[in-house]
Amino acid sequence: MPKVSVVMPAYNAEKYIGEAIDSILNQTFEDFEFIIIDDCSSDRTAEIIKSYTDKRIRFYQNEHNMGVAATLNRGLDLATGEYIARMDSDDISLPERFEKQVQYMSINPNTAVLGAAIELFGAQSGKRYFSTDYEHLKVDLLFGNCFAHPAVMMRASCFGKGKLQYDNMFNKMEDFDMWVRTAELYEIASLPIILLKYRIHPEQVTQKPSEVNLTQLRMLKERQMKLIGVAPNGTGFESYISYCNGYFDINVNNVIELASFFALVRKKNRIAAKYVEKILKNSFDAVIKRLLSKLSLASALRIAAQCGINPVVYGIERLERGVLVRIGSGTRKKLLKQNLKNKDFTIISNNCWGGAIYQKYGLEYRSPTVGLYILGHDFVKLCSDWERYMKLQLEFIPWESASYYHALKDKEKYPVAKLGDIEIYFMHYRSEQEAAEKWYRRAKRINPEKMIFKLSQREGCSKEDIEAFMALPQNNKVCFAYDRVDGAIFVPELEGFAGDESPIIETLFDELQLINSM
Repeated sequence: MPKVSVVMPAYNAEKYIGEAIDSILNQTFEDFEFIIIDDCSSDRTAEIIKSYTDKRIRFYQNEHNMGVAATLNRGLDLATGEYIARMDSDDISLPERFEKQVQYMSINPNTAVLGAAIELFGAQSGKRYFSTDYEHLKVDLLFGNCFAHPAVMMRASCFGKGKLQYDNMFNKMEDFDMWVRTAELYEIASLPIILLKYRIHPEQVTQKPSEVNLTQLRMLKERQMKLIGVAPNGTGFESYISYCNGYFDINVNNVIELASFFALVRKKNRIAAKYVEKILKNSFDAVIKRLLSKLSLASALRIAAQCGINPVVYGIERLERGVLVRIGSGTRKKLLKQNLKNKDFTIISNNCWGGAIYQKYGLEYRSPTVGLYILGHDFVKLCSDWERYMKLQLEFIPWESASYYHALKDKEKYPVAKLGDIEIYFMHYRSEQEAAEKWYRRAKRINPEKMIFKLSQREGCSKEDIEAFMALPQNNKVCFAYDRVDGAIFVPELEGFAGDESPIIETLFDELQLINSM
């Protein structure tokens, strides 16, 4: 019997599954079986899995598409190891992951689930650490998931048929539900070291919670509150739900409502004794302080006491933090600016990237293409004859008549204008007057001697648009594309992406070198 059973479901994972499998087979801890279950993929997933000859791989295929929860339960039933390591088909386990986790589980027999810190890559970058001990993780579960699912190792004696299993009712957040139920019965923990590289896809960054997600989250929160003795209803509970699902409207009344609900939870918990009071209070206070920081200082100080926060201490903390942020931001920009040889350049960009560069170096905007976006075919026309277009007047059009309206109709309105035969979407402007005033003012600052033209394919661009852009005679063209086009920087993660692209592209391109070379 192997020490570890690795359970990895897969569905249409041909793009990344090879990297995931390799990362498991290259573990320094080798005593494991690798259970891979294909959930009726329609791509080359099964073919890629079958190409591996390592005898530790046990490959299964579902007869019909079962979904993640049911597929994982099948994996739990098939596992024969003492521990079960979860893995996803698009992530990468670091070589010492199993070695570190088995070592911890061996000397901590009361731990049922062990997580680990992760490194984000793909559409986002960064590192994510979680609370490490049982009591803090339990409190964390009151707000959200406390583990990265593919980074956990589970004690097999606690999971599987007749024991804890994934619930099909929570197929969109099956792991969150599992850890909530597990923490009611067993201890959980997490290692403060990075053991997994967690791939972030564009849709994970931009997608809002679906109705299914929101319904399942509400069910989880209702269950958790009932266990403490708190009735899951009323305005306070609704404020709590809104905070957990990311739809919390930060205003004075809502912050007070949420703080009152937290006070009720603490009161009930003193009787139910589900959570350590000090940890619960500190966690609630941290949430309220974060929300207060979004209000004006006067408003925050006025309601701090009502929210259980000492207004004097909070006021001092906020003022000190504000000074440090200003100093830190100013120092960074000053150092970056010192490395610039050219400070009067103009960036013509089809999205907010140009504005972000000016902000990064603490420079005034020397381009009107800030806080807006332009569709790919229109942007190519603009760049091909930019001097003529910049002499034209903006003509604002009704929101409903915009070419992109079908994709925008459910979003909040913003100004859209025609510049000749080109449409410009002023997504960061409140009014037509503001958009026009800033466009004309910044257009006067254009330096025709030092121009950078930048295109990102994620803004309604076809491959033909990219090819046309790269064929333009202008110097200093920069293009990020998910289609392979000669001269463009290939960034596959941009496909379908609608958030801040800077974390994706900043490691692929040195804008300082380009600016200084002009």
